[in-house]
Amino acid sequence: MAPRYEPAAIGLWAARALAWALLLSGWVGLGALSVQFTGGPLQAMALIAVWLFALSAWAWGVGRRAWPAWALRTALLLGAAVAAQGVLRAVHGGGLIALLPAVPAWALVVALASATVRARRWQLARRPAAPLAPAAAGAALAWLALGDPADLQGLAERLALLLATAVLVLVLVLAWLQPSGHSPSARAGCRAGLFDCALPAWPPGAWRSPLHWPQWLARLVMLPMMCSLPWMVAWCREASMPASAVVGLHLAAMFLPGWWFARRAGSSEACGPLLVLGAVAAVVMERLPGGASVGVWLLMAAHGSAWSLAWGAQLAQAPGLQPSVRPAARTSPLQPALLHAVLALALGAVLALAGPRGFVLWHLAIGALAAAALVAQAVCRLHRPLDEGGLRRPLGEEGLHS
Repeated sequence: MAPRYEPAAIGLWAARALAWALLLSGWVGLGALSVQFTGGPLQAMALIAVWLFALSAWAWGVGRRAWPAWALRTALLLGAAVAAQGVLRAVHGGGLIALLPAVPAWALVVALASATVRARRWQLARRPAAPLAPAAAGAALAWLALGDPADLQGLAERLALLLATAVLVLVLVLAWLQPSGHSPSARAGCRAGLFDCALPAWPPGAWRSPLHWPQWLARLVMLPMMCSLPWMVAWCREASMPASAVVGLHLAAMFLPGWWFARRAGSSEACGPLLVLGAVAAVVMERLPGGASVGVWLLMAAHGSAWSLAWGAQLAQAPGLQPSVRPAARTSPLQPALLHAVLALALGAVLALAGPRGFVLWHLAIGALAAAALVAQAVCRLHRPLDEGGLRRPLGEEGLHS
């Protein structure tokens, strides 16, 4: 039996944490800079759409063939250099022109970090645990790097420091464990989704049974929460809440519940009620004097927890999500990536029309759809057919395997 704390497993854990830190800090940090250097929410979201599509496009390109380890490490260093120089130049007079090359460059760094994770995972003698704890650690690192996203100069310096530190660790500490060549192509589920199922890929058949609707709706929450965080920071600043606390609470709601309840069967069943309760709380508190900000925080906590439980259940293979609705192993990531980019643009249009309240409206729509899904579940339970013993068949059995 392989030792419990073999060096390869420790290297995998560290690589996962660094990859998640790069993903989250890049998403929020580039988003904050985009808000500052573009003409409005739609233009800022256009840059985020490019970021989302570039993530999957680079991952798809890297995984098309077996690259020598030296080539991957060289690309990692060059991508980090371009991204760090771009964010630093942007806040020192370069503006949007300097920021533009940093967006695909940072996406390349994340894709290569993810490729290193996959290379490490395939070298283990046994299947590693789901990356829930490393993702939570990466979220904590991202929170330290982001700090106050409104302090653009400090933000750029912290982002550049994180890039340099993470890339040096990946190259100098983990490279000796990496094989001379590998093909980090899709082998297991979730490869068609963004970054270990963080965003869904909507495989065929996923929506055939109402049993799975709340979980798939919950997995839609990450995109609006991450994309809208720069606006939420400014909004909550008006309520005298420190910006670092805003970022920290958002990330905690998104990563701690999934990690804490990962081994509890049925935890994903709370996704639907959490989506509905968050929306109801926001609507009720909106009508109370001074309760609007409280309602927004309840909405964020409930919907972030719903996403966390849905994501954790899928990665941990909890009973709440059947293998038949997982993404196909070799599905191209480009199609869902394009859909994610379109959703980001749609969110930007909503924010341009309704301001920061458009972010709340987006979540309220998800809550309303979750309520409809729960009603559909109840109706299906009443009308599902009987088996040979006169008992109701389990919900979701019919149609999923056809």
